Amino acid sequence: CLSGDSLISVPNGFVPIKNLKSGDLVWTVDKFGQRVQVPIVQKTKRVASRWHKMAHIVLKDGRELIVSPGHPTIDNKEIGNLVKGQILDKSQIVSVEIMPYKEKYTYDILSSGDTGGYWANNILIGSTLSNQFKNTQLHRQLFA
Repeated sequence: CLSGDSLISVPNGFVPIKNLKSGDLVWTVDKFGQRVQVPIVQKTKRVASRWHKMAHIVLKDGRELIVSPGHPTIDNKEIGNLVKGQILDKSQIVSVEIMPYKEKYTYDILSSGDTGGYWANNILIGSTLSNQFKNTQLHRQLFA
């Protein structure tokens, strides 16, 4: 899940994830790797516990994102398991810092289409709401 101020790529710019709703159009990637616009089919807003942690990812090209460590990348790796030097969305990771989260809510969306992915702060990521993620052990631990 993401912080509410994470900017999601939409056809006419960027919108904070907290302001999006089902039916809004977002950019995703299809199974051929092509960027396509599709509607959001599901959005979640979860209460974050006072112990909730987030990963602050910084990429070499300057992009960064605050996201739950268990959130999936587009290829279904856990963000919190990424380390400096690895590649995320075609850029090298400069740092991954796990930090306390002080906001009340976290958010996620599921775009329609082949992958369920979307761009948050211009970084292509997966969704915790996708069937691909729901079949993982982590999902069962978090949401059982």
